[in-house]
Amino acid sequence: MLQTSTTTNGQLGLDAVRHYTHALNDLNKSLSNYKGLGGRPSEDVLLTIVFLCKYEIVNGSTKMWKQHLVGLERLVNMWQSKFQDASEAGAFVQGFITYHSNIAKITDLAADEMGHMSDISHIGQPAKDKNSPRALDPYIGFTEYLLKAFASISLISRRIVSAKSCTVQIHEDIKTLEKKLASWKWSLKSYVVPDGVSPSDLQMLERVAEAYRFAAYIYLHSTLKTVNSDQPSRSGAYGDLLRAKDFGLPYSVEYAVQQCLDLAGEIPSGHGCESALLLPLFLAGCETNNVTHISVVVQRLIKMEQTIGIGNIKRAREVVQK
Repeated sequence: MLQTSTTTNGQLGLDAVRHYTHALNDLNKSLSNYKGLGGRPSEDVLLTIVFLCKYEIVNGSTKMWKQHLVGLERLVNMWQSKFQDASEAGAFVQGFITYHSNIAKITDLAADEMGHMSDISHIGQPAKDKNSPRALDPYIGFTEYLLKAFASISLISRRIVSAKSCTVQIHEDIKTLEKKLASWKWSLKSYVVPDGVSPSDLQMLERVAEAYRFAAYIYLHSTLKTVNSDQPSRSGAYGDLLRAKDFGLPYSVEYAVQQCLDLAGEIPSGHGCESALLLPLFLAGCETNNVTHISVVVQRLIKMEQTIGIGNIKRAREVVQK
C-alpha cells in the first residue's frame, strides 16, 4: 500500500510539473498576442498567472511565486484603465495581489522588484465610486490595513538598520503606526457582503483580522528587539529609543501570542479562512519562549498541512520547531 501511494504521489508530482510547463508556454504565447494591441488582457490570462503563483506557494517555493506576483502586478498596471469595470475575477486578482504583495515585502523581497508596486485599490471599482463601500474580499477579509501595517513594520526595520539609528522620523513613524493599530477596528470600514458569505463566515473573518492585529504587535516587538540586539552598544540622542515601553506598546509579546492562539483556536480546522492563520501563527511560534505555546502552534500547523497541504505551511512549521 505504501509503495502504491508513493508511486501515485510521484506520478502526480510529474503531472503537475508537466501541466505547469504547458501553462507557462501557453501564457507566454497569449501575452505575445497582446503586445502592441493596447487591448485588455483576458481574465484567463490574469487567472493563469494567479494560479501559477499559487502553484509555487503550494509547492513551497520561496522565490518563484514572488516573480509571478511582480509580473501579475505589472500586467494589471499596464491595463489598469481597462479594469475600472472589472468583474468578480478582477476583484479576486485585486485581493490576491494585495495580500501577497504585502507578504512579499514582509519577507524581504528586493526593493528594486517590489518598490514599483502602487496602490491598486481602484481595481474593481468605478472611478466615481471610489469612496463607496467595497465588496468584502473573502481572500483578505478585514485584514487589508493590517497587511499594510506589517509591510510598514518591515520597512521601518530596514530603515533603522540602514540608518544605524532610530532617527526622529523613524521614531514618529513607529508612534503613528502604534496609534493606528490601537484604534483599528474591523468595523471602521463599510463593506458589501457578497452572496454566499454567511454570518458565521463573517465571524471567522473577524477572528482572523483580530489575530493579525495582535500579530502586528508581536512583529513590532520583534523588530525593536532585533535592532537592539544587533546594536547593543549604540548610544546618543536616539540610542535608548528602541524599547517597547518607550513607544507605549499596550501588549507584551506573550499576551499578544496568547491572544493570537485563542483567536486561532476559535476557527475550526478545515474552515475556508484557516490558511490565513499562517502568518500570525508563524510569528507567535517564533517569538514566544513558552514551550506550551510553541507546541500549540506546531500542532495547528501540522493539521493545516493535512487539511490545506500548502508547502509554505510546512516550511513555517520547520522554522518554528528549530
